[in-house]
Amino acid sequence: MADVWRAYLIVLTPLFVVGAASMWLITRKRENESRSLWLKYGMYLLVVTCVTAAISFAWMYAVFSVLLVGGLVELIQAGRARVPFALGNVLMAIFLFLLFMTAMLVFVEKATPMEQMLVYLVVVIFDGFSQICGQLFGRMKLARRLSPGKTVEGALGGFLVTMLVMYLFAGNFSDLDLVALFCVAALVGDLLASGYKRVCGVKDFGNSIPGHGGFLDRFDSFIGAVGLSVLIQFFWN
Repeated sequence: MADVWRAYLIVLTPLFVVGAASMWLITRKRENESRSLWLKYGMYLLVVTCVTAAISFAWMYAVFSVLLVGGLVELIQAGRARVPFALGNVLMAIFLFLLFMTAMLVFVEKATPMEQMLVYLVVVIFDGFSQICGQLFGRMKLARRLSPGKTVEGALGGFLVTMLVMYLFAGNFSDLDLVALFCVAALVGDLLASGYKRVCGVKDFGNSIPGHGGFLDRFDSFIGAVGLSVLIQFFWN
């Protein structure tokens, strides 16, 4: 438990300070969105802290349960928003989601709290700084058809920051190949969710988390990275 909170304090606390400074720069250019952007930042901090607590106190089964039920509801609701209704798309999305959630259940069962925290750290850093770098420097669209808001500069900035921070934290270059894979998996999870929303014609999966949307809007990257971690455990260890 102490190691998990030590990682939070040593790694994430300084990054949240950097994130706050970056948010100040962003809101100076987008004053009309200042309130919503700070709400998003505050809720991100709250969500990360809550998940860290869940990892620390072995409550990840509760997180899994919320994501499973909430995710299924959000996928069905998004599918119902599409006109005409496409049952095949919804069933495929549910199948993939249940596959990933099975991987998450294995991850919660098999991974130690510190292993869970390391994967979550990668996702939080990559996801957070991809958004920050994209808003500050983004020009080139990464996947216009799937997710118009994502940029090459944002993804590259998030990747580089994550690699640097995890190298300084782990102190071992041999771990960076896994860090890179988790970043890619997090991006794939995000793009899959964005692609489904585009097909359904919705912007967010819901409004469960103010400033972020639904549960899947906030945890799609983590679910993708967890899926990869389970594959690595089964096929590479």
